[in-house]
Amino acid sequence: MHTCVNGGYQQEYIFKILGEAIDRYPLDGVFFNMIGYHTYDYSGNYHGICQSDACRKRFRDWCGLELPVAENRDDEVFCKYQDFCQKTSDELFYRVKNFAKGKREGIAVCTYTDAGVDIIRNESNSAFDRPLPEWNYSASDNVRTAMCSWRNKAIGNVAINFPDYRCRHSSVSPYLTELRLVENMLNGGWLDYCVIGTLENQEDRLVFDNVRDVFGFHAENEKWLTNTKPVADICLINGGGNEYKGLFRILSENHILFDVISAKAMTGTETPKALEKYQLLVLPDIRNLSDAFCARLDAYVRGGGKILATGKTSTCDQLGNNLNAIRLKSAGVKASFRLQPHKRGTYFRIGSADKKLLRSSKLDALDIVYLDSDFLECEATGTTEGLLGYIPPAMFGPPERCYYTEVTDIPGLFYSKYGKGSAAFFPWKIGQHYEKRSHHGHSLLIMAALEGLLKLERSIVVETSPLVEVNRRVSGDGKFEWVGLVNQSGQNGTAFHKPIPVSDIVLKLRGEGEIKGVRLLRAGEELKFSTGKDGWVKCVVPKLERFEIVLYEHK
Repeated sequence: MHTCVNGGYQQEYIFKILGEAIDRYPLDGVFFNMIGYHTYDYSGNYHGICQSDACRKRFRDWCGLELPVAENRDDEVFCKYQDFCQKTSDELFYRVKNFAKGKREGIAVCTYTDAGVDIIRNESNSAFDRPLPEWNYSASDNVRTAMCSWRNKAIGNVAINFPDYRCRHSSVSPYLTELRLVENMLNGGWLDYCVIGTLENQEDRLVFDNVRDVFGFHAENEKWLTNTKPVADICLINGGGNEYKGLFRILSENHILFDVISAKAMTGTETPKALEKYQLLVLPDIRNLSDAFCARLDAYVRGGGKILATGKTSTCDQLGNNLNAIRLKSAGVKASFRLQPHKRGTYFRIGSADKKLLRSSKLDALDIVYLDSDFLECEATGTTEGLLGYIPPAMFGPPERCYYTEVTDIPGLFYSKYGKGSAAFFPWKIGQHYEKRSHHGHSLLIMAALEGLLKLERSIVVETSPLVEVNRRVSGDGKFEWVGLVNQSGQNGTAFHKPIPVSDIVLKLRGEGEIKGVRLLRAGEELKFSTGKDGWVKCVVPKLERFEIVLYEHK
């Protein structure tokens, strides 16, 4: 059972125990499990918000209020309590860090937070109570978020061997564990694999060959895999949820190079790159924003940046209190809006004028996309253009009466020019639609908004299956760069099988320097390449099994 964050064990005895351990043993680091304010135990039993005397007193001293008893996101007191939990947990681990470093400067602190740690811990895991199918980008998500959000921190994202707490002695599919390890490696993280017990006493050993293979490759190619940094054209803000996951998948399946920054880190000063270093930011239903950070984002656009926002972005304050106003001025709409509740049988019409602005030939044969959620009925300001006409609930049965009679002028997409930059705003959860059903229309609209409206300039063009995940990293000393390819095929519903080989992948990229040679680290082959007058370097990867690294060495 977890202990109270504000009780004597975590506030006092943790330091006595930790001090004794550091004094008595030559520890390289310390790890803390199940940190923070938990309301569930390992068995899934709900215990509610801690109502201890210590928590009551500290919360009362902190804000003058009594502890909430229910987790209600519409309750202003609960919003304050969430902020209290975050800040008091962070404070504790800054104390832990200072204490441990005071005992021994070189000791590493590791746990499931960014506060006061050297190593951010995370997991790519499975659980029986979680909605299916598995999030196949779990490791890429975890590693990118940590490495792009905080400077001077490592990420230890562990591939968890077992399928659930209650089945710790069984293993997930060997190909799922393999995928998680490969995503760790090709996104710049280290390899981390966890079993219960020791390797020698495992009773499900089918995964071991896959694990040995990935670890062996890393050992042989370590000099190419360390001290690299990502090359990205855009930045996706991680606010969690299916809206984020859907947009992550759309970007990956269309081979867009993107970093991921945690919504928490976005407002801080520890990100490796400033927001201005990205040509475009994607805000997937990022609701909780302070007035100051809304102004910061508007200044980014005014200075030439570009934003794609979705859902109810900027409609809540930083604590999560609903303000019922869109405060991002660069979105090009009035602050007030009308919430159109979810109704089945609704659509957005893609008109001929919309298609001229969206500039995508793939929309030539697509005039309509379905809507299966609520959305914000907004009014454009200034020269903002509204696209996609809302179609109210239409007949969907019987079959001979399936038709609609009205296309309104209520937009489902806004395009705004703001200062030197621009913004595209979908006032509905288009990413959540894609994560749920993977409909081509929703993906095509996002890509048309990025490339047609916002004129995204790619630094790499990849001609291959959407099931190939692509990333790009360059060495710290500028002597080489590489493109990582992950074969995401093999997943069939809840099953993870051996991936199907992908052939003849065409890569074209703008080099970070003059290229003297291209080779495949996995296959051990030299590749022919050509450099055009426009500076693009082109090569063809003949075959991709699970993964490959295309190494470009600079002159």
